[in-house]
Amino acid sequence: MKSLEKLYFQHQSALDYFKEEKMDVPGKVKEILAYQACIKVDEVNETDKLESDLNMDSLDMVEATMEIEEEFDIEISDAESESVKTVQDAIELVEKKVSEKE
Repeated sequence: MKSLEKLYFQHQSALDYFKEEKMDVPGKVKEILAYQACIKVDEVNETDKLESDLNMDSLDMVEATMEIEEEFDIEISDAESESVKTVQDAIELVEKKVSEKE
């Protein structure tokens, strides 16, 4: 019985950790986009357009998408990725995908 209790508490701890981490989806998305755009995180605003404001090319966007998928353990389709034009679009997509996992 103790091993079952231990497994339950490990699972619950992982869920609590995930809930805490997802609270900062915007911050983590901004961090990933800033890294790909080679700029400081505090220079990234929700209204920034990925191509014109952050100067991200298609390769930068593919790499950012892959990093976001890995960080949040989600899958983003090509169509969804292509629909992301601003930082806010990216944040909203990640929040939607993360909430679908729960």
